[in-house]
Amino acid sequence: MDYYNWDDGLAVPTAVATHPACDLAIALKLFWLAEGQFWHDPNVEVDAYNFQHFNFCTMIEGRIISGFYEVGRLSHTQNFNKAVIYKLEKSGFPEILYKPVVGRE
Repeated sequence: MDYYNWDDGLAVPTAVATHPACDLAIALKLFWLAEGQFWHDPNVEVDAYNFQHFNFCTMIEGRIISGFYEVGRLSHTQNFNKAVIYKLEKSGFPEILYKPVVGRE
């Protein structure tokens, strides 16, 4: 998904996110590649041009937060510095979305 052209639509990312083999690391990768944090800005409004992106991001975020995805063999880290983590914590951003995931052996 690192090389996916997101301008081609959300069918492929949605298929990956809804596949039974999708684990927490992959879901988090998709969330950040889709820039899901964008929807946490109270000044952003959903409109005819971005509603599909909003739906994808809220779907995957909701699944991550609810525990839908299990920790699998893959790991994921966003490598945020301490200042970014502080800002995320201060804003109440869900911790599960930015904390590293260590895959199991």
